[in-house]
Amino acid sequence: MPVITAGTSGTASKGSHLTQICYSAATVEEDANGCMAELSKLSPSDVARAGSFLLDASLVRCGRPENVTARRADGTALPSWLMFDEEALRFSAIDPPPGSLPMPVELTVRWPGGKKAAIRTLLESCTQDR
Repeated sequence: MPVITAGTSGTASKGSHLTQICYSAATVEEDANGCMAELSKLSPSDVARAGSFLLDASLVRCGRPENVTARRADGTALPSWLMFDEEALRFSAIDPPPGSLPMPVELTVRWPGGKKAAIRTLLESCTQDR
């Protein structure tokens, strides 16, 4: 499973544990302009092997996104221990509570010219021995 390495958006205090975050699946929920059409053709295991799919030119037809936001799949904000670095397109977690992962999230991706896609993905800890 590819690692989405820790971003710089969170600050860990002494004694905190920084958790690397991976994702195991992605589903394109909305994509009127076909920017993520190639991603929608992949199986969940292929998505996991694709790494950071928003930076993969073979999967994103519209170029690098202009703006990406992340929320829980139910539309609520990410918990305070989970950060999303919009510039690096990476997640990091500081001291996630036991049982809080895996967590379904939705990424809203915007490109210049009003193009937009919504992608659901499942975040998991990838620092555990597998």
